[in-house]
Amino acid sequence: MGLLTTIKTSIHQIPAPIKTFLNRAIAIFIIWEIVYLSILMPNRFIDRPLSMFTGNATAGFFGWIKGTDQAYCKVVATIDYVAGLSISYEKATIFFGPKRLIGIADACNGLSLLVLFVGFIIAYPGKIYFKAIYSFIGIILIILLNISRCTALALLHNAYPQLTEFAHHYVFKIIVYGLVFYLWIQFVKINQKLNNVHA
Repeated sequence: MGLLTTIKTSIHQIPAPIKTFLNRAIAIFIIWEIVYLSILMPNRFIDRPLSMFTGNATAGFFGWIKGTDQAYCKVVATIDYVAGLSISYEKATIFFGPKRLIGIADACNGLSLLVLFVGFIIAYPGKIYFKAIYSFIGIILIILLNISRCTALALLHNAYPQLTEFAHHYVFKIIVYGLVFYLWIQFVKINQKLNNVHA
C-alpha cells in the first residue's frame, strides 16, 4: 500500500507540461507500432522505396569516393526476422563489381530514426510552423547521415571486412543516435527562445 501511494504521489508531482509530453509520446508510439506492424511493414509501402533510395544513393556516393562506376545497388531476396515475424523480401544490396559489400535491411533504412525524431517534435509543446520546418530539415539531415553511414560501412567492408560488424552495431549507432539527440537538444533550445520572444 505504501509503495502504491508513493507512486501515485510521484505521478501527481510531475509538472503538467511533462505529463502532456509523455502522454503524447506514448500515444504516438502506440499508434505508430500498430500501423507499422499491421499495415506498413508487411506491405513495405515506405520501407521498399526508402531502402532502395538509400541503397542507390550509397552506391553512388561509394562510387564517387572511389572514382569508379563499378559500384551499384540491386535487390537480393532475403529473409529477416522482425518482432518475431519471418519476413521474406528483396533487400537493397550494394556491390562493387562482383563483390557484395553490404545489404540495407528495412530496419537500417532510417525509417525508425525518422519516426523517433519527428515523434519527439510532435509530442513536444511548441509552434506548429517551427515544428514543421525543423522536422523537414531534420528529416533531410537524418537521411543524408544514414546514406553517409551506409557508405562508410561499405568502404570499411571493402577494406577491412572484419571491422564491419563492430562498426555497424556500435560505432555508427552511437554517432547516429548522438546526432539525433543533438538535434532534439537544439530543437528544445530554439523552441524556448521562440516562446520567450512571443511571451
